[in-house]
Amino acid sequence: MPQSVTAIALAWVSVPVVALGQWLSPTPVPTQPSPSPESAASTRSTEEPAEAPGRTKQMDPGDDRVLVGSSTWTLPEGMVSFTDYEVMLGHFSYGVADNLQVSLGFTFPVMQVAVIPSVKWRFFESDIVRLAGLVDAGLMYWFAGLDVTVYGGGGGLLADVCLGQRCSSFLSFGATVQAMGADIAETELSGGVTTVNGNFHVGVVGRLSRVVKALFEWRVTMFAVPEESSRVFTGWSLGYGIRIYGKRFGVDVGFLRPFLAMVEDEAHSVEPVMKYLPLGYPWLAFTYQW
Repeated sequence: MPQSVTAIALAWVSVPVVALGQWLSPTPVPTQPSPSPESAASTRSTEEPAEAPGRTKQMDPGDDRVLVGSSTWTLPEGMVSFTDYEVMLGHFSYGVADNLQVSLGFTFPVMQVAVIPSVKWRFFESDIVRLAGLVDAGLMYWFAGLDVTVYGGGGGLLADVCLGQRCSSFLSFGATVQAMGADIAETELSGGVTTVNGNFHVGVVGRLSRVVKALFEWRVTMFAVPEESSRVFTGWSLGYGIRIYGKRFGVDVGFLRPFLAMVEDEAHSVEPVMKYLPLGYPWLAFTYQW
């Protein structure tokens, strides 16, 4: 059987940009009479309690991912978001609780149709570290060209390390495993072929300003084909870009740059394929939440 290796997307690890500062000013000399105890109590009652550095219900749009890999962020209870990846892939999410998010991904029916439901549960949260579990499944059918059906599911663990107030900058780690099957009609694979896929990422989301974040992600993707004596295909890739965001929207603009592919212990250069895209494949994602 002819062999082919495709190195998938993205991402990269870099040192995040985190702003640290402190305001220092002398204590002013009071020139007005001190407020009465009743007035002081009223003022204190209207003040909001200070928020812990890492814990918050509000998520900046797009922060439930780095570039491609998921983070531990979940939508607050009752909030909905829609994300469009590369025009062709849509993704709805809903916050069932502050730490529980359900999502449904789908493709627009141009060459294929697919549905990909998933659940993310953040089961641990401190001021610095967050942990979450992710479970997903999927069904995809190509109707352009060969009739191809792909199905499967899996899950994994995610971890974030907060680097700033409200965890607006963070390191992200993820490891997921999926079992997938494919059936290609009228070919030698019409009886189906099974693969086991592993995805590992380390990424950084670094807040540069009130409206811009830097994104870096390093990713390793592995495919094992049991029918081929457990032959293993491995791809390494880098992803980088920026996120421009507001209160309800976020736009990711970046590149996904594969740089190495391997079949078992044999390395294959991807440069002949990437010579016309030296920066990588363009990446665009848009998120709106309400």
